[in-house]
Amino acid sequence: MKKYIYSFALLLFCTAVKSQPVFSYGDSSVSKQEFLQAFNKNPNKNGNRQKTLNDYLDLYIKYKLKVQAGYDEHLNEESSFVIELDNFKKQLADNFVNKEAGIENLMKEAFVRSKKDLLLQQVFVPFNKDTAAAYKQILAAYNELKNGKNFTATCLRYSTDSETIAQKGRIGYVTVFSLPYEVESIVYNIKAGSFSKPYKSAVGFHIFKVVAERPAAGKRTFKQILFSIAPNVSSEQKQRIIHLADSVYNTLLKGADFEKNMRLFSDDATAQSSNNIEEISVGQFTPEFENPVFELHTKGTISKPFTTAYGVHIVQLVDAIPVPAKYEDALASYDLKQKVESSDRLLVRKKLLTDTWKKISGYHQVPFNKEIVFKYVDSVLHNHSTHSIQSVNDNTVLFSFPQQHINVADFLQYLRNANLLERLREDQYEALFRSFTGKTVVAYYKNHLEDFDPVFKKQIKEFEEANILFTATDKHVWTKAVTDSIGLKNYYGQHLEKYQWKPGYSAIVVYAATKNTAQKVALQLQQQPQLWKSITSSYGESVIADSSRFENNVSKPLKEKLEIQKGFISAIEASNLNDKPFVFALVTSVFEKTEQKSFEEAKPSVTADYQQVLEDGWIKELQKRYPVVINKEVWKTIH
Repeated sequence: MKKYIYSFALLLFCTAVKSQPVFSYGDSSVSKQEFLQAFNKNPNKNGNRQKTLNDYLDLYIKYKLKVQAGYDEHLNEESSFVIELDNFKKQLADNFVNKEAGIENLMKEAFVRSKKDLLLQQVFVPFNKDTAAAYKQILAAYNELKNGKNFTATCLRYSTDSETIAQKGRIGYVTVFSLPYEVESIVYNIKAGSFSKPYKSAVGFHIFKVVAERPAAGKRTFKQILFSIAPNVSSEQKQRIIHLADSVYNTLLKGADFEKNMRLFSDDATAQSSNNIEEISVGQFTPEFENPVFELHTKGTISKPFTTAYGVHIVQLVDAIPVPAKYEDALASYDLKQKVESSDRLLVRKKLLTDTWKKISGYHQVPFNKEIVFKYVDSVLHNHSTHSIQSVNDNTVLFSFPQQHINVADFLQYLRNANLLERLREDQYEALFRSFTGKTVVAYYKNHLEDFDPVFKKQIKEFEEANILFTATDKHVWTKAVTDSIGLKNYYGQHLEKYQWKPGYSAIVVYAATKNTAQKVALQLQQQPQLWKSITSSYGESVIADSSRFENNVSKPLKEKLEIQKGFISAIEASNLNDKPFVFALVTSVFEKTEQKSFEEAKPSVTADYQQVLEDGWIKELQKRYPVVINKEVWKTIH
């Protein structure tokens, strides 16, 4: 029993110490836990840990004093600060919510699916105002398929959509992101040669069959010459267009310029544009267009003329872009994350989390008569009288959260923004209200994530304090020093001994785009070094040059050792500039004695030193305003 009592007492002691402040400043304090969390983000593992902790304590105290000063000066209330913080919150909230919705798994799933394309066929029965009849029709088709009937024959017998019948149910090849996520998930879980159960979409019932699968074809970039054919053109006119396309194709085979012929003959809107390269992914266009384009594999290859509903096409391949082989490559070059975020798959996952977020966010459904509310909404949207509806108005609350009430006016605005007014029927309001509720729950959860997620709240606080620190330091130190010309000159005059030129030399450093250009410039400078500005500028953007002073054994313009002698030109060597990979230097003056720097020459160093003086003075002022007290007993426990 004594052992347990001792352990419990020790636990209480440790908890108490952990919660006690390491130091206080004014009316605020920092706990041991907060200090260690800050320290352990970037711990210095070299040298004496206790000394590192002591140094960090001094830095952290100064940090807290500056931040507190910023808050007390209301810098966080400035409009630019508020806007920046709000933008960061929104971006961070999106990342947190997307993470909860499983964006990482969605990206990996999309990558796996991107490795193959599926050839699809379907049986399609649209609703046509009779959902029950459509379901009966698709169910009959499904039963026949289960009994081994041919898919194409079943499609032709049971599909009631004219386009589906004309195509014999053929959809063509599809890949990841080319279908709604629900449909994509269905077809990518069907084995080649098999078919799905009936699927209900927004327009009807479908049965999908995966006819075949192939390794992903990736993307193609191309240019095209389009000879458009109007829908009602006569057969004679159509033949003349086809004949013209054949003639142009034959000239291209003989070496005629594709782009020139594109500008002369193409009816495509991009033909006359400088940006006339188009891109295609699998499932983006009809098979009649896609198939000939994806049959091209070698850059510059030209397709034979082929016909679609738009006319006759001749396509030249610009590039065949394969699907990345590795997940890491897909994240970078294929922009996988952006594609996942912009597709509907995140919305699907967020719908599944709506009930969870309802509970977390404190959602409360207010009792109301849906029939009357929907009648009122329908009347308002279609400009009908609402005099007969006394129990509902724009301010009628539909549901609420701890910090927000959602009323009829909000639902009306949602419907107006959705651009559904002309198509709305009274039987659609139930589904639309569910959608409105779900999106409102997600929006409220994101906007108040600080109340529900301590990690999110901490990151927002850290960002806010970092901005406060920057703004306050800029106000009291950085900008203040730069704009205080009298203070800078006075500081320079009082510390002339700090700003001396050590023995050294002046040199013109020249960067050139080619070695040949560098050699030419070096020869000209050797003959007329005083004309270095006009000589180097005559080469335009291929040469850049500057004259600087260097101190012996302190700084040098080149990697190789430079002979300190007036008129000496160094050998040409490799530079660290991508567009100017060659560099050399010409020594123009040699200084053997220490010399005083002018104010302008010393200004960068003077400014930095003066900023430190201002900061030290500011810290002393803050220490008086917010007296700092270190809790030595707690500090002893930190090691």
